[in-house]
Amino acid sequence: MSEPAEIFTYAPDELIFRQGERGDCAYLIRDGKVDISVLNRGERVLVATLGAGEVFGELALIDGSPRSASATTSSGCELVVITASVLERELDKLDPFMRSWVQHMAVLIRKTLKRTQNVLGPPPLSASGPSLAAAPLKTRPLNEVVWTPRQQLHVFDRRVVELGEVIFQEGEPGFRAYILRSGEVQITKKINGFPRPLARIKPNQIFGELALIDGRPRSASATTVHRSELLIVDAGRFQEKLSKLSKFSQYWIRALTRRLRDVSARIED
Repeated sequence: MSEPAEIFTYAPDELIFRQGERGDCAYLIRDGKVDISVLNRGERVLVATLGAGEVFGELALIDGSPRSASATTSSGCELVVITASVLERELDKLDPFMRSWVQHMAVLIRKTLKRTQNVLGPPPLSASGPSLAAAPLKTRPLNEVVWTPRQQLHVFDRRVVELGEVIFQEGEPGFRAYILRSGEVQITKKINGFPRPLARIKPNQIFGELALIDGRPRSASATTVHRSELLIVDAGRFQEKLSKLSKFSQYWIRALTRRLRDVSARIED
C-alpha cells in the first residue's frame, strides 16, 4: 500500500476518540493495541482489544455517523490515519468486482445501521458538540456493475434452483455467496425454535455474502419461493482474489465484514 499522509504515535491510555463524537477518518493500527469500549448505563464496558493490522472507526467513512464507541490506547501505538481521499485512492486500485464488493458491503452496513437506529435510536452526541463529519463515500450496488463474459467466467458459476429448494441452512458452514438473477428467495432465521422470515431477495440482490470473508456458520436459511437462477461466488475464488489485494484493502474488507456482523447482531439481540 502507498503510505497514507499521516501516522500518529499515541502514548499508553490515551484517548483517540470518544463515543458520540463525529469523525472524519478511520484508523489502521500499525503497531500496538487499542481498546474499544461503550457506555452502558453510565459504566464503560470494554468490547474489544484490537492489534496491529486491524481497522477501526470505519463508520466515519461509510455514513458520517457519530462514533458508536470510544477508542483508547491500551499500550503505546502507531496509527495510520485513513481519510476519505486515502480510501478512495486505495479503492481505485481494485478490479471492478472487488471495488463493487466493497461498495456493496458499505451499502449493507448503511441499511443495517438504519434498521438498528429505528429500533434502538441513534447514539448520543458528545456533550462537547460534534466535529465536522466526513461525507459518506459514494457507493454503487454490485448488480449495477457491467460484467464482461471474461469477468463472469473468473468469478461466477450459474445454477437454476427449483421452487421450494433450500439453498443453504442456518448453522451450516458457508462457502459461497449468491447473486439472484431471476426468481425470488426467502431468508429465514429460527427464533425460539420456529423459522421467522427476515427478508425476501429480489433479482439482482446478493445474499450469503459474509461466508466469503470469515467462513462463520450461516446465520439464517435461504429457500426459493419461485424457480430461480443464481450466480454463485465461490469462497475459494474470492479468497484468491482477496489474497492478491494490497494489505490495506484486505484490512478494510475484513473491517467492513466485522462491522456488518456487529450491527446485525444488535438487531438480532
